[in-house]
Amino acid sequence: MATIWFFNQAHNSGFKPKISGQLIQTTSSHLCLRNPWVSDSVFMGKIYTAMFLFTWIFSCYNLINENIDYSINGGDIFIAILISLPFIFTPFLAYRILFIKNLSNIYLNRHTKKIYYKRFKKLIIFDWSQVAGGLFSRTEFSGSSFTTSYALAF
Repeated sequence: MATIWFFNQAHNSGFKPKISGQLIQTTSSHLCLRNPWVSDSVFMGKIYTAMFLFTWIFSCYNLINENIDYSINGGDIFIAILISLPFIFTPFLAYRILFIKNLSNIYLNRHTKKIYYKRFKKLIIFDWSQVAGGLFSRTEFSGSSFTTSYALAF
């Protein structure tokens, strides 16, 4: 995991400023940017909900199927597994809902020269003179190929 620090106040990075999909609001005093964690959590919440519904439909279909004999040895355990199967995804869904509800947008205040961000109940404040921006890259080996992920780092 490496971070390449492109942006600091000591020199010009050569990159033109561009905000494509993250801008929410801009005024003469502040800039409000969308938190990418919230968008990611909404997407993953949809995935977990779809997986919950799919396993619930699968379980209901198998529970009402008359061709399956549950009176044989281990039938009670199979019924318990079918009933509890959809609920495997609920902790992950709850975790993403918690992120959606408790992460704020990113606010850059031009008057105070500070960056404000609220994560759960903790307000995080960055001072512009102490902040540098960079590109965070992580390369992972998944067994058959390498994957490189990029993110913005403060």
